[in-house]
Amino acid sequence: MASTQDLRALGSGLQPNTDDMRQAPSLVIIDALLRAGARVRAYDPVATNEARRLFAAHPMTQQLAFCKDAYEAAQGAHALLIATEWKEFRGV
Repeated sequence: MASTQDLRALGSGLQPNTDDMRQAPSLVIIDALLRAGARVRAYDPVATNEARRLFAAHPMTQQLAFCKDAYEAAQGAHALLIATEWKEFRGV
């Protein structure tokens, strides 16, 4: 169902204000979306570099892009997933 859809993921970290991604729901969700054929753009104020590192070897990494802010990530989305409760995402 996600095939060829443009989906956005805001918040990669396990919780706000950290780049800790151990057991972060976003890992499982983004992986499933990529494997279903979705194009995913992601953003996290702190964990983007860690997410980029973790997904670098993913077989579908060409379908994943990291954005500079939440508004860039949300632009043109078919659906928006907020995986971490950052205050800055409340207005998106």
